Amino acid sequence: MLDLFKQLGFIETYLLLIEDEGKVSVLDGNTTSYLRSEHLLDCLPLLFKSAEPCKFNKKELQLFLKQISPEKKEFDKYTGMYFGIEVREELCVFFVAIHDNISSENDDSIEIEDPELKKNLNEFLFLFELIISSLVHKKDGDNLKRSLEANRQQQSIWLESLDWLIKASSHLEETDYDGFYAEAIFQLSRLVNSDNCVIYRANKENQSLSLLNDLSSSDFTIHVEELIKSDIALIKGSFTEFHQNSSNNSPNYSFKHILLFPIFFGDELRMMVAIGKKDSDFSSNEVVFTGLFCDGIQKALERRNFVKSIRRKNEKLTEEKEEQKLLIHKLHETQDQLFQQEKMASIGQLAAGVAHEINNPVGYVSSNISSLEGYVDDMLSVFDFLDSIILSEPNYEELKERIAKLKDDLDVEFIKEDCGTLLSESKEGIIRVKEIVQDLKDFSHVDEATWQEADLVQGIESTLNIVSNDLKYKAKITKEYGDIPLVTCVPPQINQVIMNLLVNAGHAIKEQGEISIKSYRINEDK
Repeated sequence: MLDLFKQLGFIETYLLLIEDEGKVSVLDGNTTSYLRSEHLLDCLPLLFKSAEPCKFNKKELQLFLKQISPEKKEFDKYTGMYFGIEVREELCVFFVAIHDNISSENDDSIEIEDPELKKNLNEFLFLFELIISSLVHKKDGDNLKRSLEANRQQQSIWLESLDWLIKASSHLEETDYDGFYAEAIFQLSRLVNSDNCVIYRANKENQSLSLLNDLSSSDFTIHVEELIKSDIALIKGSFTEFHQNSSNNSPNYSFKHILLFPIFFGDELRMMVAIGKKDSDFSSNEVVFTGLFCDGIQKALERRNFVKSIRRKNEKLTEEKEEQKLLIHKLHETQDQLFQQEKMASIGQLAAGVAHEINNPVGYVSSNISSLEGYVDDMLSVFDFLDSIILSEPNYEELKERIAKLKDDLDVEFIKEDCGTLLSESKEGIIRVKEIVQDLKDFSHVDEATWQEADLVQGIESTLNIVSNDLKYKAKITKEYGDIPLVTCVPPQINQVIMNLLVNAGHAIKEQGEISIKSYRINEDK
């Protein structure tokens, strides 16, 4: 023991055994010397038989060293402490430790500055008290050691069981239940040191319990089933216990202590764990550990059901999400179609409005040109009449001259030639405007945006008239129409497609090109 304390950093250690007759045995690990107690009364509290850990002041330490080691000279460079314990009524033990590197600040007290030394002091004081206690109370110490070892072993088993329970809980949804129950029964039997453990499952239909997994003798299973059939109250979060007593003389009652732990999911009984011992009662620790273990089983199963429920909900949400994606896609398609229809309707309304606005002035311009044509004819007939007068009356020279001069001034001959040309071109222009207006109406089909039979060639021609201004300067239009029947379609949409194709073709031509359009039948159906 003294060697052990020297390993903690003390240069000298002494064990003093003080007996009632005043004899003091001083042990330093090598030799034993003897003193009288009165020699040490001035430096050690021997009259009190025991003492808490105390530090020597300088004067006390010098007196102690003079008695123990009179050959030492430089007593002031040492510091020390002592500790006493009463072994029995006639014997007490003092432990003294000497150190040489603790600095003192004054003559009356010693302060320990080295943190490592402070730690060592605490350690050897604990060891000293433990060793002396074990010597004095060896029997109690042995019993305590066995108890501690048993508790340590039980705690080790509990930690192993808890570790298994945590791992099994985190992977339960990936394993089968039978393997989980079998391992749970095995872990529980180790935990409580009993070979009689069973798990029952509650049947919802008939409110009964059926054996799920067991590690037990047949008589234990029979007896537990008899207990289950009896009127017992199973409370959530609690256990029911049965002790062997004189009031129960059943031949199957061969177990001294039985514990029933119900496992609930919510407020519904789902399982029950039963354990039993034949020859002894369960210890309080075993009861606590069993309750915690069964509670862990319940939490693991609840977690598994919760994860399974979450997974089903996630799968359902995923399906609903896919359905929503499909619906959203269809909605976008419908929105695009509605937008296109609105766009087509807007274009049609615009075209119809433009056609209407153009048609009004074109109408009266056409009417005015017709009237002007009559007026010009009448005016030209006057000139013809005057010419006839000049020809029939040759004697009217002066008149002739005047008329000739007038005709020359008015350039009547040119007017006669040019009026016909102007009127003809004006009529052609008006007819062209009318055709464009009609093509706009045909292109828009505001009142015909429904499925109907339509002439595709007529639609192509109408569309060509609409986009002719974009194409006439850069492309030659070649048309080859075949004998095709009427086609069931929505004419404005077909016209829009053709217009897009023609405009894109015009954009694709950099300088001068050709756009060819052809229609034909493949067979009777296409």
